[in-house]
Amino acid sequence: MTILVLGSTGLVGRALVAQLRADHPEHTLILPTRSDLASSLDASIAPDVVMCCLGTTIKQAGSQQAFREVDHHMVIRHAREMRQRGAQHVIVISAVGADASSAIFYSRVKGDMEQELATLGYPSVTILRPSLLLGKRTPTRPKEVALELLFRVVGPLIPRAWRGVTDTAVARTMIDAMHHPKPGVRVITNAEIAP
Repeated sequence: MTILVLGSTGLVGRALVAQLRADHPEHTLILPTRSDLASSLDASIAPDVVMCCLGTTIKQAGSQQAFREVDHHMVIRHAREMRQRGAQHVIVISAVGADASSAIFYSRVKGDMEQELATLGYPSVTILRPSLLLGKRTPTRPKEVALELLFRVVGPLIPRAWRGVTDTAVARTMIDAMHHPKPGVRVITNAEIAP
């Protein structure tokens, strides 16, 4: 199986690649760089599965428009392109609360992305909606570090629908979804990801 991993240098992307290499060395991994993702990918790239870990924050991106470019446009552009090249399954990380009609910009962008992804003609679409992602980030985000510490202390008291999930738990869920594709659009909630 040939797998295209978009966002392989991010928090979940790194965990995903490590798990795939350790547990499934039989698969061929395609890991484009950040600069590769700025435009169409090489015409020779034609994966069976697209696993998308792309994502940023408004602060990192610098503006709402730049955030939308990564979390919506880039995801859809590459998913569409790979479907045209024969990819059968797309697995994407979205977020808890994703809703195209949300008053919250972040949630609205994620919801818009999910809606458009469902129209691209994939036989199988898997959308993960994790809550706060826990793991070692590079670079460190001070507010998220503080939230992560809080989540680790009080995590067992938080309902599974909102509990923070580790990068490795999300990666493991993506791999499981890849090996058990379901027809149509499947949404995996945070409660299904959380241990």
